[in-house]
Amino acid sequence: MKFTVVALESVDATLATLYIVSPERQTVSDAADWIEFQLKTNPLSKVTPVDDLYFLRRDPLVALCRISVDDRLVTIVEVHRIDEE
Repeated sequence: MKFTVVALESVDATLATLYIVSPERQTVSDAADWIEFQLKTNPLSKVTPVDDLYFLRRDPLVALCRISVDDRLVTIVEVHRIDEE
Protein backbone atom coordinates (compact mmCIF):
# COMPACT_ATOMS: atom_id res chain seq x y z
CA MET A 1 0.00 0.00 0.00
CA LYS A 2 1.41 3.39 -1.03
CA PHE A 3 1.52 6.29 1.43
CA THR A 4 2.21 10.00 1.08
CA VAL A 5 5.11 11.15 3.24
CA VAL A 6 5.22 14.71 4.56
CA ALA A 7 7.43 16.39 7.14
CA LEU A 8 6.77 19.23 9.53
CA GLU A 9 8.61 22.45 8.68
CA SER A 10 10.70 21.99 11.81
CA VAL A 11 11.87 18.62 10.48
CA ASP A 12 12.99 20.19 7.21
CA ALA A 13 14.88 22.86 9.15
CA THR A 14 16.52 20.26 11.38
CA LEU A 15 17.56 18.16 8.40
CA ALA A 16 19.06 21.20 6.72
CA THR A 17 21.08 22.00 9.83
CA LEU A 18 22.22 18.40 10.25
CA TYR A 19 23.33 18.37 6.62
CA ILE A 20 25.23 21.65 6.85
CA VAL A 21 27.14 20.76 10.02
CA SER A 22 27.86 17.16 9.08
CA PRO A 23 31.35 16.18 7.95
CA GLU A 24 29.62 13.37 6.01
CA ARG A 25 26.89 15.23 4.14
CA GLN A 26 26.24 12.47 1.63
CA THR A 27 25.60 9.99 4.44
CA VAL A 28 22.97 12.30 5.97
CA SER A 29 21.37 12.87 2.58
CA ASP A 30 21.32 9.14 1.77
CA ALA A 31 19.80 8.28 5.15
CA ALA A 32 17.05 10.90 4.77
CA ASP A 33 16.23 9.66 1.26
CA TRP A 34 16.18 6.03 2.42
CA ILE A 35 13.84 6.82 5.34
CA GLU A 36 11.42 8.67 3.07
CA PHE A 37 11.49 5.87 0.49
CA GLN A 38 10.81 3.19 3.13
CA LEU A 39 7.90 5.13 4.60
CA LYS A 40 6.15 5.38 1.21
CA THR A 41 5.29 1.68 0.96
CA ASN A 42 3.76 -0.32 3.83
CA PRO A 43 5.31 1.84 6.54
CA LEU A 44 3.81 -0.15 9.41
CA SER A 45 5.91 -3.14 8.39
CA LYS A 46 9.13 -1.12 8.64
CA VAL A 47 8.76 1.02 11.76
CA THR A 48 8.93 0.42 15.49
CA PRO A 49 6.13 1.76 17.70
CA VAL A 50 7.00 4.16 20.53
CA ASP A 51 4.00 5.39 22.54
CA ASP A 52 1.70 7.04 19.96
CA LEU A 53 4.48 7.49 17.38
CA TYR A 54 6.70 5.26 15.28
CA PHE A 55 10.39 5.42 14.53
CA LEU A 56 12.59 4.36 11.66
CA ARG A 57 16.35 4.43 11.86
CA ARG A 58 19.01 4.61 9.19
CA ASP A 59 22.35 5.68 10.57
CA PRO A 60 23.11 8.43 11.21
CA LEU A 61 19.43 9.48 11.43
CA VAL A 62 16.29 8.41 13.23
CA ALA A 63 12.86 9.74 12.27
CA LEU A 64 9.77 9.83 14.46
CA CYS A 65 6.47 9.84 12.64
CA ARG A 66 2.70 9.52 12.85
CA ILE A 67 0.96 7.12 10.50
CA SER A 68 -2.66 7.46 9.40
CA VAL A 69 -3.65 4.27 7.61
CA ASP A 70 -7.10 5.65 6.69
CA ASP A 71 -5.52 8.69 5.01
CA ARG A 72 -2.47 6.76 3.76
CA LEU A 73 -0.35 9.52 5.23
CA VAL A 74 2.94 9.46 7.10
CA THR A 75 3.90 12.67 8.90
CA ILE A 76 7.50 12.94 10.05
CA VAL A 77 7.38 14.94 13.27
CA GLU A 78 11.02 14.76 14.42
CA VAL A 79 14.39 13.79 13.07
CA HIS A 80 17.60 13.33 15.06
CA ARG A 81 21.20 12.47 14.40
CA ILE A 82 22.50 9.43 16.19
CA ASP A 83 26.19 9.57 17.00
CA GLU A 84 27.68 6.14 17.49
CA GLU A 85 30.70 5.86 19.73
